[in-house]
Amino acid sequence: MPSKTLEVTTSEGDIDQVATLAKPQAETPQPIASPLAVPMIIGEGCDLSGLLSFDPESIEPAHSTVRDEPSPSVTADQLQCLKALLSSPIETLVENSEEVKNTLEETQPHVPVTLQLKLWPVVMLSAFRSRVQLARQRIDSRHTHLPLEQATVAGGKDARTTTQWENTSPFLMDRQTNKTIVMEGEDIYDCIDVNLQPALSQPLLKDHKIQMEPSSFPIGLNVKPLLRQVISQAHMSILECPAGMVPILRNRRRDQISSKKIDIMINKDKQQEEAGIKYYADLYGVRATINVYEPKVKKGSNDASQTAIQIDNGPRGHVDSICVGYSVSPSAHGDNFARFHAGWRNGKLNKTCFDHDCPGFVQISHNVGLGGRVQPVSVYNGPQYVINILIFKDPKTNNWWLSYGEDNTPIGYWPSSLFNSINNKGKFSFWGGYVSGPTASSDSPQIGSGHFASEGYGKASFMRNIQIVDENSKLVTPNEYKGRYGISDTRKYSVDGYKVNKYGIHMYYGGPGNLV
Repeated sequence: MPSKTLEVTTSEGDIDQVATLAKPQAETPQPIASPLAVPMIIGEGCDLSGLLSFDPESIEPAHSTVRDEPSPSVTADQLQCLKALLSSPIETLVENSEEVKNTLEETQPHVPVTLQLKLWPVVMLSAFRSRVQLARQRIDSRHTHLPLEQATVAGGKDARTTTQWENTSPFLMDRQTNKTIVMEGEDIYDCIDVNLQPALSQPLLKDHKIQMEPSSFPIGLNVKPLLRQVISQAHMSILECPAGMVPILRNRRRDQISSKKIDIMINKDKQQEEAGIKYYADLYGVRATINVYEPKVKKGSNDASQTAIQIDNGPRGHVDSICVGYSVSPSAHGDNFARFHAGWRNGKLNKTCFDHDCPGFVQISHNVGLGGRVQPVSVYNGPQYVINILIFKDPKTNNWWLSYGEDNTPIGYWPSSLFNSINNKGKFSFWGGYVSGPTASSDSPQIGSGHFASEGYGKASFMRNIQIVDENSKLVTPNEYKGRYGISDTRKYSVDGYKVNKYGIHMYYGGPGNLV
């Protein structure tokens, strides 16, 4: 059982299973694009706002000289596919411009000339890639970047201004804060010198020299699945600390909890349940696309629900572990939001940590806030959102790196000196969700969407494109004979919809727990 832890001008709402199985597996339904598209402008003279409101069934095919002209229903399906593509986030559009172009060429003979003229500039989408990236950076910065001297906290008539925040974190008391950033929801981040971050007070990292970037990334990282439909990316807490600084969450609620109680909450005699895939092999990394939900955990509960990818190694009772994903934990944060966490465990010391709550993880990113909210989150039978996560071992330094997003942006790493068994390689991995805490079995929270895996796309949580890094630092599809379903209680949770292709493993997981 796995160890559990833990400027293109755009508006503010930009358009935006590896198991040895005895029975045949159902095909995984293909994801569809988010229907929540809003008007947007791409560059100059390419206004898609009119296009995105058209009804394919209402368009009569233009006259065609081709003998075998598609039927109106086929044409409508093609147009609906084009609409779905163009309703995807702008960042995804420019990355998949070739697919948009091909779909456009298929549908062009069957749409009115006026619509053809509107669609023509879409073939130039790739030219806007750099401008879109710059626009996204500016938007994120504008939403989250607040000055230290006068940080405004949003909240309508309750908005207030603060000139100073009391710093109670034991890891930040003796460190100079360059800037304080207050996020929506009153998460507070301190910008700390990268060379003074909490990780460097870890005795296991004595005389550690910070590695500012990986020596290399896994081979095959740039190979992306060609999808007929796309799913929107959820965003982590993105903020702008100055260069040479890293953001550290000042969680006042956790500061008020004694270290002894935290240790009890994380490690001691807790109940736990799980739903996912267990995989046994030599591992040098794992990558996955994770569907983001906010599973229900009862208010006032000390339980937590988490979805993650995990790598372990070590003898029973002394397992080293790395675990990355999102969780809902009211007792840790005082809310029921999905928050992004990076956790690790030293099996010999029997010590579990996550984010910067205790020293160990070395952050190099100046704009990713560990412990912050992941948003937007998926809606049952509605829009779906995902995050892309990659954990991999640096072949030169043996440090374990964490990166995120479609561009695999590095966040930081766990130095190999933190571990005893996993410093060379992992031997076990878990992909899925689990709940843990004093009542996680007797009064189980939800996992994932809170619905059983058999409900499929848009209703059940999924992980897709799960790949592993082999001994040659190459991303490969896992061996389907080395995996097993890991379901602790089939009355509460399930795993289904498993399939394997050249892009990895795909599966659904989750369930209502006792919250039926």
